[in-house]
Amino acid sequence: MITFKYDKHILKIMQARGLDNSVLQGSSIKFELEESLVQFKPVIREDIKSNIISVAQQLTSAKKLISDPLSEPTIACVNSYPSDLRAKCFAATVMESAAFDYTDPESKCRSKPLWYRMYSDTSYGYIDKIRDQKPSLLILSNVTDDSTPQRIETLRDILTYFDKIPRIVVHSGNNPVEFFSKRLYMQLNHAIRIGPQNKIGSLNLDI
Repeated sequence: MITFKYDKHILKIMQARGLDNSVLQGSSIKFELEESLVQFKPVIREDIKSNIISVAQQLTSAKKLISDPLSEPTIACVNSYPSDLRAKCFAATVMESAAFDYTDPESKCRSKPLWYRMYSDTSYGYIDKIRDQKPSLLILSNVTDDSTPQRIETLRDILTYFDKIPRIVVHSGNNPVEFFSKRLYMQLNHAIRIGPQNKIGSLNLDI
């Protein structure tokens, strides 16, 4: 599902639109998504019952995001641990798919996807900067459980403003559902959690 090999023309589009170049490390970061997904059970509040987010559910979301990235204006959060590298690799695959849609003469898509990195020193006007790029899909990275309140507020502003296009948050930390529930207080449509190469079998430490 994730090839880690990009068409040269598509790659130029992605790099011009902010692609994080850490995903271009080739075989050193290659992994099988199906084998790397980790089920988890978010703990939101004592008075809220939560369900396990299974590997099967996550795989369904992953396939939908890759095969038809522009179909709905949803919010997805792709999480990986102990770093966000694998989450960025997955987001790059979705970005590639959206870029192919842009280049397809039979597609109705007339805009390119955009990768935007969150920084603590983001100046006022970040909404305008993103809007001027007219993204078909927006990927937001450099987000962790420990992100500053300023960055979280900026992230929420962006997710709220661009509610007519698909948005993907690349995240590292505990799990995506808890992050969205406890820090952003927002609804999440797709939650994906990717484990490291040396994760212990199917052991889920969140349950």
